[in-house]
Amino acid sequence: MFICCLARQEITRNSPKLRHLFDSKIPFLIQSLQTFIPLNNCIIYKTSLVVFINDSLCNVLLNAKKFELIEYFKGNSLFAGVSLSFTKLSESRKYYLQAQEASKLGQRYNLHLSHYEKCTNFIIADLISKNYDVIDFCHPAVIQLANDDKVNNTDFLQTLKYYLYFTNAPGKAAEVLCIHKNTLFYRINIIKQLTGINLDNIEKILQIYVSIKLLEINKNI
Repeated sequence: MFICCLARQEITRNSPKLRHLFDSKIPFLIQSLQTFIPLNNCIIYKTSLVVFINDSLCNVLLNAKKFELIEYFKGNSLFAGVSLSFTKLSESRKYYLQAQEASKLGQRYNLHLSHYEKCTNFIIADLISKNYDVIDFCHPAVIQLANDDKVNNTDFLQTLKYYLYFTNAPGKAAEVLCIHKNTLFYRINIIKQLTGINLDNIEKILQIYVSIKLLEINKNI
């Protein structure tokens, strides 16, 4: 099973008037949630709605009904976080905290539905930014490309990002970038010439891709 934690926006939490308005809507929210989730799966805990969902329902919510569910959350100013899967009820607190953390990250990055499993990059970025300058953890080639893109109005960093993301499917990377596959390879060759990087080992690829994600999450690109 999974735990889903639905929380209101921080601005609502910090405003007594807005908090009262939200609290008055809780019965309606629980009632309207039955479109997606059985009512007997919902409880109110502290300032959140907490939902226990089984594997099959979670699969439906995160796939078949994902867009519809996100629109529902947006319309009700809710940010939902989903925990990792678990089997022992005695471990519910651990997975509730995961769902709560995913919900908080969603509020910070404006993601109305966040799965803890996919929050790793955001958690790492948060831990780094609290203690260090994110730029210091980024590969020099990534910083160079980000700066060059701003100056020359190019799109090399996004090109590199999707080329690495779709490592074994350059055609898919080209499709996402809306360019021909030959153009993709041409750009990658230019990037290699400009930065001196090579992409022939996983450690280097990982360092570069994580650097891109760190800049992206911290809105430096």
